[in-house]
Amino acid sequence: MKIKSVLFLILFGLSVTVSLIFSFIFSRQSSTSKLDEIKKNASDVAYAAALFIDDEFHSILRSKEDMLRLEYKYLKNKLKNFIETYPNIKRIYTFAPTEVSTRWRYVIDAKESFDENGNGTIDPHEEIIPIGAPYDISARPELANALDMPVADDELKTDDSGNYISVYAPIKDAKKKTVGILRMDVASAVTRGVFAGGFSRVLLRIFLIIIASAIFSLAVSIFISSFVADPLARVIDITKAISLGNYETIRDRRRKDEVGQLINSINDMSKNIKEKIDKLKTLNRTAEVLAVTMDFQESLKVAMNLSLEIVGATKGLILLYNKMENILSVGTSSGMETVKVVGDELFIQMDKFSLKLESNLIDYISGRPDIYTLEDIENVPQLFQTKDWLLKTGATMFAPLMIKQDIKGFILLDANVDDKEFFKTLMNQISMSLENARLYREAIIDGLTGLYVYRYFEIQLTNEIRRAQRYGKKLAVLIVDIDHFKEFNDRHGHQTGNCVLKEMSMIMKQLTRSSDILARYGGEEIAIILPETDGSAAAAIAEKIRSKIEEYVFEFKRKNLKITVSVGVSEWSIENPVDTATLIAWADEALFQAKQEGRNRIAVFEI
Repeated sequence: MKIKSVLFLILFGLSVTVSLIFSFIFSRQSSTSKLDEIKKNASDVAYAAALFIDDEFHSILRSKEDMLRLEYKYLKNKLKNFIETYPNIKRIYTFAPTEVSTRWRYVIDAKESFDENGNGTIDPHEEIIPIGAPYDISARPELANALDMPVADDELKTDDSGNYISVYAPIKDAKKKTVGILRMDVASAVTRGVFAGGFSRVLLRIFLIIIASAIFSLAVSIFISSFVADPLARVIDITKAISLGNYETIRDRRRKDEVGQLINSINDMSKNIKEKIDKLKTLNRTAEVLAVTMDFQESLKVAMNLSLEIVGATKGLILLYNKMENILSVGTSSGMETVKVVGDELFIQMDKFSLKLESNLIDYISGRPDIYTLEDIENVPQLFQTKDWLLKTGATMFAPLMIKQDIKGFILLDANVDDKEFFKTLMNQISMSLENARLYREAIIDGLTGLYVYRYFEIQLTNEIRRAQRYGKKLAVLIVDIDHFKEFNDRHGHQTGNCVLKEMSMIMKQLTRSSDILARYGGEEIAIILPETDGSAAAAIAEKIRSKIEEYVFEFKRKNLKITVSVGVSEWSIENPVDTATLIAWADEALFQAKQEGRNRIAVFEI
């Protein structure tokens, strides 16, 4: 057999085998990695959704007749709104445990009856599942863990609309007792098994690999057989370098014949492969960095720093869009001096522009989400307002941050983006991360005071007690209550009271450490966790808060107002290792003592 035929068969078999093996390995790794990421993200979202559930309303829904109750409709609407906010959610159900450990009962099915298969009738499986319908978990004993923490299925499921994964999260009452379970089905682009792209797509991939391999092998065998030794050795060197991931060392411009052209083509191919791999690594690193925190402000800073690094910019600005008021606010900035908001205007040193948006701007960008430069907006009247943004900030481009068709904000950078599609993919990733952080913030932050909600406070107190016990540290809890606040509201109005409560919360944030945890405990009560703090140090902090608020003058509608507070202090130590409820009860008892002794004072619980 001629050397050309031998080389052709060898190269053809080798290229097809290697391509299929790498395709199989990358497919498996990509599918597994993506599935783990989806399980984690879906569990976080399910936990956030469970926090939205009112446990008292949920607990009173027991039979099919309760589907007419307002509580049922209220909870179902909240879950429907949550589904609309998060586009990948297919379905949400809630259950309640029964006396039989292997059986739950349905409470809320968030979907509506719908003819999914299009046969003109509502089949039984398309109807809303009524309250009280049984849900057997005897074949799934691992789901019992959902009573304590979020649990995700190990494998994807499939229905007519595609693949999805089911996650379960506990619904807990104020005493941390599980009163229900939320199940969320989240759609996934990842598929199961080796044929991750679908059987027909795998066949097409194999066919293309075979065709490409045949063409490549035939061309190489002809040229190699013509020159034999030197060309063969050079091509072997090149393929070895590529297989080792060395894309920078292939440099051979001496040959001007066909072999030289082949080497040059391989050079270009290796360069393109390296660029694609670098972009994939960038997206993967972006996802990993953004997933580190769920704090909204921290997510904004991380998103800004990543954007500056990836596109090589030196300055940037993220503006957040308030759809209700049609106005922008500053999310974060970098490299810009003296960024300040006054009224409806943003000042950057001596320059300023309006944060109020023209309605045609939002309509235009919503229909044409893209990356815009000064040249792009020069002849578009709807975008003239954005020209002012770029000129005043020194940025050269801006892009919208969007979830579906809703604009959530804008990012401005002083950079030139060559690969717009890659940058838009990056912006979509950042937008989703910021939206997840925003939803998480809404679930754990009190809307009036900006402090944590009580449930989050309880969870963190339990964690801090465990940490103190592990490391032998002390821990203190303060409960701060405004004296005669009911009479204050009756005299000045609830609007004034809300303003005072909000401003008092800001004062207390300034007087405490970043590691301290402040939460709205009740109507006018604020609870504070002081890690690694003993009773005497906590009493000093409590006195600092009390005296500061006593001397502070609150201003509202040209009125100067004064209030006082009473503070209860309790201490956790290794010598008195009590649980969360007892530690809070001690602080409550100390607060009661301060009230009894005349108010405007602190009291420390004495064991």
